[in-house]
Amino acid sequence: MANQPNPTAVASRQGQFLGSTGIAFANQTASDIFFDEYWTTEGHIARMAVICTSWGISMLYFMTGYRNGLWIPANELLATVDVEDHGVLPPEGDELVAPDVLAVQAGAQAIHWINGEAVSGLQLPWHRQISVTRAGQADMHYHKPKKRTGHVAYVAPEPKPGGKHIIFNKLTFGTQVSNYRRVQRL
Repeated sequence: MANQPNPTAVASRQGQFLGSTGIAFANQTASDIFFDEYWTTEGHIARMAVICTSWGISMLYFMTGYRNGLWIPANELLATVDVEDHGVLPPEGDELVAPDVLAVQAGAQAIHWINGEAVSGLQLPWHRQISVTRAGQADMHYHKPKKRTGHVAYVAPEPKPGGKHIIFNKLTFGTQVSNYRRVQRL
């Protein structure tokens, strides 16, 4: 596929909502954050991935690969990011979070089996506000992914040609609990 120019925006100091991470079941993976611009970078590209390891806990890890090619874990990139835990959400919500999730230290190293391989990463417990920055506040790139089809474990969709592209240097994870309604016919 030829390089695809994407509409590019630079995040403001006030920030901008990217949307949910789409982590709904164990081993579901989201990987739409890149260390370099996806469509114009030649050679290896580094990307950040988040995988749901269990209810209440995700793990941040890194991969390198080629545009529209094979991606492999890049454990050496763990040392290139800083993870800061800003506390439980809401601030008075400790009693609402499961004790085993509350006990997890954000940014602590972990290992998770991904596609039969032990991959190192950094823990991201839910119900917290956690920020991630690269060393020297280097840029990161969000590229809107292609639409996910089905619930396939370990699969992270590639960027959508012509999709949204945002340049930023601080990524914040948070948890928001919403009520919903469901209808069905019995």
